[in-house]
Amino acid sequence: MALSRRDFLKALSVSSVGAVVGGKTAFAKDKAMIVEDPRSSYPNASYTENMYRKEFAFTYGNKEDHGTAYHCVNCQGNCAWDVWVNNGIITRENQVANYTPINPKIPDFNPRGCNKGVQHSQVTYEKDRILYPLKRVGKRGEGKWKRISWDEAITEIAENIYRTMLEKGPEGLYIHVGAGMLTEIRGAAGKRLGTLLGAVRPYIASYVGDMFPGVSVVYGEGNIGCSYDFFYTTDVNIWWGQGPKQNENSRCPLLYGKENIMAQNRL
Repeated sequence: MALSRRDFLKALSVSSVGAVVGGKTAFAKDKAMIVEDPRSSYPNASYTENMYRKEFAFTYGNKEDHGTAYHCVNCQGNCAWDVWVNNGIITRENQVANYTPINPKIPDFNPRGCNKGVQHSQVTYEKDRILYPLKRVGKRGEGKWKRISWDEAITEIAENIYRTMLEKGPEGLYIHVGAGMLTEIRGAAGKRLGTLLGAVRPYIASYVGDMFPGVSVVYGEGNIGCSYDFFYTTDVNIWWGQGPKQNENSRCPLLYGKENIMAQNRL
């Protein structure tokens, strides 16, 4: 039966147990039925629940194997992460929300950790991750490499450093710690080696491009000024060339009704 729009609207306007159109019930209206366990009427109701429970149990692993870690992906935040491990394999990372508030008038920094950080454990197990030394055997850019031992790699590096120091001096050496070594702990070895050798070691922002190389050259430090929460204690906030709500690192609501001046750089 073809039900016209007019007939359907008439059916909806009928207030009774059922609205019958052309001998067939268009809809039914009755008292709500309370079902204590709606899953009991479904076939294999426990299958999906058990599947997710098993998945969570595997991901959770053993509480004794959990720990806190930090990692850095082109960032110096080094946020703490709660890491779950099962049989030596990282299965999950959770944001840690236990940073101590520093001022009752300023929102705390919980939770910390971005999407770049949370994928760090996945990168750990990528197939293209280099786990051992490789030596180029073809032309540069040709993509031909062979695996060598750690002793071979260290010996060859040491010999090249020694030869370069004799021929060109310290300025012939370039120490690159990489964008993934921004934590002071991991980057300390490479920076210390460069300092002892007197080698050229550029500031990280000069090739990452997310900071201010000129500032580091002038002041000797790439991060200058106050921390980001300082504006909660100021009376006038001037945002030049950006908006606080558009800043990806901003966790700040409107600043307690204080005067905010949005200055757009149009030069």
